[in-house]
Amino acid sequence: MLLAWFRTCSTGSAFHVGDGWLVTAAHVLRGGKIDEIVAEHCSTELNIEQVIIHQDDRIDLALLKTDFDLSHYLTMCTIANPPKGFVQTDHIQIGGHLDDWIGDELVLSKVLLMGYPPIPFSNGPVLLAAEGEVQAVIDKYNGPHPHFVISCMGRGGYSGGPVLSEYGFLLGVLTESLVMNEQTEELGYSSAISV
Repeated sequence: MLLAWFRTCSTGSAFHVGDGWLVTAAHVLRGGKIDEIVAEHCSTELNIEQVIIHQDDRIDLALLKTDFDLSHYLTMCTIANPPKGFVQTDHIQIGGHLDDWIGDELVLSKVLLMGYPPIPFSNGPVLLAAEGEVQAVIDKYNGPHPHFVISCMGRGGYSGGPVLSEYGFLLGVLTESLVMNEQTEELGYSSAISV
């Protein structure tokens, strides 16, 4: 899986879902210009061929078609002592959970959040991975689709990062920190929109 970071006025995250397509939060792209998008594994700048932002502003998702290619990884890299059932792949498995049947079955299941929140005193973006749990599943009154509230602390830069389920699939995309009265995002609840 590719994780990439954006440099605009701030930093955001994206991840590869196959064939050069990256997924991110739309607010990472809206109202600004991308200065660069860099692939984590090789620190090479990617070229953007197409940007698709959801037409409903309440759905904070975007797709970017890039020239990213994982063929080198698939053909030239060897994984020493891979876990049982490991398969090298150029895409991330999307979860099969649908809006109309999501209940509380995933509450307290483990998740892995990855992204690029700024780290004070670091000389560049660093990929952070945070383990957490699904704390709740909510239907927001100000937008469609279920959101997973996760225990990982919300920070700028995680936006657009993948939230992976312990069961081996993409649970959702981190889109926001749910706060009231314009409090800082660290005081809110991290929210991932369901795939």
